[in-house]
Amino acid sequence: MLGHHALLALALGALGGAGWRLAGRLTVAPLERALVAAALAGTAMVAEPLLLGRVGLGSSPAALTLAALVTFALARARIPASAGVGWWRGLTPRERRMVGAGAGALFALALWMVDHPAIGVDGVVYHLPEALSWVHAGDTGATPHVAAEFQTGSYPLTNEVVLAWGMGIARSFVWVEAWAVLATGLLALAGWVGLRRLGCGRGATILAVAAVLAEPVLLEHLNTPKNDLPALAWLAVCAALCACAAPRRAALLGPALAAAGLAAGSKTTTIPLAVIALAAAGWACRGALRRARASVAWGALAALGVGGVWYLRNLIAHGWFLYPFGSGPFGGDPEPVYLRRIHVTFLQDPAGTLRGRESLYVHAIAGGLVLVAGGILAAAAARRSRLVWGASAATAVAALAWLTAPFTGRASDPSLDLSLSTTRYLLPVFAAGAVALAVAGRTSRVARLALAGALAWSLWWSVQLGFPDLPPATILLIGVAGGALVATLSLGRRRPTRALAWAVAIAAVLLAAGGADGWMGRSARTSATAAAPVEGAFASIPKWADSREPVAFWPSVVGPLAGDRLRHPVTLIGGAEDCSAITARARRGYVVVRRVSLRVLARLAPSHVPACVIRWRPVGHAGDWLIYRQTATTSSARPRSSLPRRKSPTPIAASRGSERRRKSVSSRS
Repeated sequence: MLGHHALLALALGALGGAGWRLAGRLTVAPLERALVAAALAGTAMVAEPLLLGRVGLGSSPAALTLAALVTFALARARIPASAGVGWWRGLTPRERRMVGAGAGALFALALWMVDHPAIGVDGVVYHLPEALSWVHAGDTGATPHVAAEFQTGSYPLTNEVVLAWGMGIARSFVWVEAWAVLATGLLALAGWVGLRRLGCGRGATILAVAAVLAEPVLLEHLNTPKNDLPALAWLAVCAALCACAAPRRAALLGPALAAAGLAAGSKTTTIPLAVIALAAAGWACRGALRRARASVAWGALAALGVGGVWYLRNLIAHGWFLYPFGSGPFGGDPEPVYLRRIHVTFLQDPAGTLRGRESLYVHAIAGGLVLVAGGILAAAAARRSRLVWGASAATAVAALAWLTAPFTGRASDPSLDLSLSTTRYLLPVFAAGAVALAVAGRTSRVARLALAGALAWSLWWSVQLGFPDLPPATILLIGVAGGALVATLSLGRRRPTRALAWAVAIAAVLLAAGGADGWMGRSARTSATAAAPVEGAFASIPKWADSREPVAFWPSVVGPLAGDRLRHPVTLIGGAEDCSAITARARRGYVVVRRVSLRVLARLAPSHVPACVIRWRPVGHAGDWLIYRQTATTSSARPRSSLPRRKSPTPIAASRGSERRRKSVSSRS
């Protein structure tokens, strides 16, 4: 485990170093250069496994690490070092303390999240299983099929590629939490750089960035592998680089386009604002676009390769860019039955969507209501500022896009309703509103007060989220104090960055390797999902992390059962598989079926599974899940026969104490 995590640190450092080297050709400002480097490193992090996946090496630790090292070597050989002081010496003492405090808080947060992983329903059911399907097969970029009732494999999958890249090298789940923390830091940095470049004061910038980061709907999904946070981070990088590009540094539009591709490839909700930011920056830089045509062309190609590829795939395979969220106007595959039943927009029935749930929406959004309303009305407080008017218009467009988005309205079937969970789709709208208020705050005290009110309101509800969404405040404060102290001690040193980088890298590798062991068991104890009992059941099997038995699921995959070292293939039983194939799966490993889904989903996802296993005797059960296993002596001609009467040699049952802890966590959340 230690060796694999060392390879991950090496690959991450190589891509970051290559991005930093290339970014020096575009800007010398340290924080701007860090954003450019992040966009370029993220592009390589997605492009390399996609390309290697065409030859079955998309998850090979050796191949991925070698590709990162080759990228760094080429950047170092072909691009001369930029002139000027180093990035650390280029920061002011105040900026160094801020960077140190932020890095310390993120480091403490990462440690706590690795010790208390809470993956969430979507992470368990499809985000992790999609990445794991590539880790096990090596065909990164292939369309995964991990849930019987809906086609998540046709979603944009850029963030899943990032997850597969890190998990493929480290061979553990630790990268899931590490990437969420890195995305949080990237979001904060991009917000700071972009707003300061737009002329916002230090106070208004801090309020705006903090108001977005404090949103309950963001924090409650921080400790999960969902793609909302990374998508928002890449969108913020795109917008910040667009602000830095205008009006004379058009070459920065290249990495801005790459960041836009990463954002759109992670979540469709970012597309409207990314288009607006790029269009505004392009217009402002129109006089310099000819000189920057190489950077813009490469950026557009990168955006297509890491983000647009999913939309082109859907157009070719299904006849519509946005499949499965609808069918195209010129034919193509129809919208899947499951999604068609819940395809209701907020504007179709706003009163019915909110009825009886007003307080739930307020708790989830909190200060975001102030950000959206204030962002739209910010133009009224501005003094003929085209920038404020443009930011207000962008906020209104983004809000309208959410109001007309699928699943934001209340479905007629309560068991299928997703409307309340789609409040996280509002995160780009909140960010746009915060920008509008921050820009208006240059001349309006009312706008600054609105930002402060939004921050206070969000913090009030966020602190009540508690475990397992957020760590105790003391942990974050210790991280802030430690990071600020290290930054302060380094102020008088000429070249502290190399020693600090080595110290942080070694500490991170050691802690990550230690946190990888037992991850699955901790996830079972921390998680409040319906899959927690089955996670705990398999985690209790002696040496499960070291064995390699496959686990087949219906109607959806439970990703964490891959084990601490990701050695167990976790796959979905296909709808076309007959009873003999399902029996063969039960002989090779385990077959796990969710009991409550046998009748509910049989009409939505036709399968032989219910008829095949109905007469089997389970070797164990955990919550709603039934666990089956056959022996080699079972007749394949009688697939409905019961399992052998002997008990399974593994302790395959969830304890009542684990159930009580799960329910307690759920009630507190």
